[in-house]
Amino acid sequence: MNVREGELVWTKKEAVKSVLLFTLNFAAIVLIVGLRLLFSADEGTIAQTFRENRANYLYIIFCILLLVWIVYFYFFFENRRILTDGRSIALVFTVLDFSLVISFLFGSYVHIYARPAALCALLMLVLVGRREAIFMNIVCAILLFIVDAFSENSMTANSMYSSFIIAFTAGMIAIFFGNKAKTRFQIVGIGLIIVIPVDFIRKVLYKKAVKSRDRILGKRLTKGKKYGIIKKNLGEERI
Repeated sequence: MNVREGELVWTKKEAVKSVLLFTLNFAAIVLIVGLRLLFSADEGTIAQTFRENRANYLYIIFCILLLVWIVYFYFFFENRRILTDGRSIALVFTVLDFSLVISFLFGSYVHIYARPAALCALLMLVLVGRREAIFMNIVCAILLFIVDAFSENSMTANSMYSSFIIAFTAGMIAIFFGNKAKTRFQIVGIGLIIVIPVDFIRKVLYKKAVKSRDRILGKRLTKGKKYGIIKKNLGEERI
């Protein structure tokens, strides 16, 4: 049965085609994330790394599958024209994949806070639309957070949470202001605006979180039994 929406004709053939394309792109995202996790793991063979982290990898695959389903249903109910065009589907996932790869490279070889947090949002805004950009910005931020949470590296919890907030807020700010940018000077101004929340989170909130954590740990240590034993031993040595 065909379903008409204005000039759009949605058929079973289009539905099957869109599902297959989403499945292929789901496999591509899993491959990109899998390579990122394997390269970030400690020294050892790939088989050994996979065996030791098999449960985590399966959980990540399940999370990615859920996100891909959510993306599909979003376009199904909000913008079904995207699903009727294979090139549009490829465009959406190409932007997402490219943003993930660039973010992984900058996070690994430069710094986690050097990631182009608003890249996916801006590309979707220019190439597809504002509503789609807002939604895909959220999806990209969640994907980055999932990978960061299960990567075997020295990243702290504060860094992961800060990176997630930065990716979300920077992308949203870029979308809200980028829709009105018409010149290169205005685009540069948007970039400067995006830097403000990034630096605020990195320099203020992160430092305060670290100081608060150290202060709490110090208080717990001084109130604990270990501190009493150390103090008693030091007293005995002095005597």
